[in-house]
Amino acid sequence: MLAKKLRVSGKEVRFLTKKRQLFSQGLFMIFFVEQYPNRHFHQISFHIPLAISKRAVHRHLVKRILIAAFEQSVQKLGAGPQFYKCFVSLNKHRLEPLIALVQQKSTVQLKDYLTKQRESVFSSFFLSSHEKNHSGTSRKYSHSRNSSQRRTGN
Repeated sequence: MLAKKLRVSGKEVRFLTKKRQLFSQGLFMIFFVEQYPNRHFHQISFHIPLAISKRAVHRHLVKRILIAAFEQSVQKLGAGPQFYKCFVSLNKHRLEPLIALVQQKSTVQLKDYLTKQRESVFSSFFLSSHEKNHSGTSRKYSHSRNSSQRRTGN
């Protein structure tokens, strides 16, 4: 389990989803915003939908695997110049392989699958955020739309 200071609160999750800065790749969708300047750590929260399994035990297993994977990614990449608040959700259009693994009750295969997905997505997210900070304006994977763009459809 993550330390309390590393978790995003419910109020912050609502803010992140309204802000609509989104990094989506593979199985994961990451809503994010830059961390406050006085906080030198990432904050993260995971949402595992009921579609994965009706049993909380299975959803918590997936969540624990993802939290451990996130901690490994942060340790591997080290402290970057910028820290983020992130809310990670699963892409509902790409859940079939994960649902099948949960139903098979194969913890080893589930862990391998999530580890592979996590490595590609979290590495890409942190690297793209480092590129953005070094180049100034590069936002390769993030999508941001303000409320006027949503209303007009531009």
